[in-house]
Amino acid sequence: GSVRFGGFISAFDSTLPFGTDAGAGVTFNAEDLFGLETSLTVFRADAMFRPGKSLRHQLDFTYASYHRDGEATLSREITIDGEPYPVGARVESVFNFDIIRATYSYAILQDERMRIAMGLGIYVVPLKYGLEIETSGGRSSVEGAETTLPLPAVALRSEFQLIPKLFLNAGIDAMYLEFSDF
Repeated sequence: GSVRFGGFISAFDSTLPFGTDAGAGVTFNAEDLFGLETSLTVFRADAMFRPGKSLRHQLDFTYASYHRDGEATLSREITIDGEPYPVGARVESVFNFDIIRATYSYAILQDERMRIAMGLGIYVVPLKYGLEIETSGGRSSVEGAETTLPLPAVALRSEFQLIPKLFLNAGIDAMYLEFSDF
């Protein structure tokens, strides 16, 4: 087994929908209009375990956290659910999501120098985004979304020994889900 901790820098270009139905709903570029960061340093943790003597079974777990917030002053008037928000209104935005992945795979080819495995996994993505807008008339909250998305995936894992004690590990997870306009 193994446990790894690390991080990476991620770049964003987010278009977020607001509104109660498709007719009244609108989308906005969250970085340009609401001041969300365009890049973020992300923490990541991975764990892998191969139970049994054959080492053909493998369990993988991954966690990464993407939490962003921002502040901005509206440079143009926007309307959400029929409510206009004027130029100059102060906006506080939040866009948080985590990616939690669990995968089971089974080695279809395996010897002391290579391993190729296929499997099934699930991604769980807790998602939350929204706005707090302050105008001369007061402060209001605009709900975006707060949900958890389960996404099934098929997995391909490989491991090749390049030289003694040096391996090249590669993995691919594939998923496809069509939901509304996404």
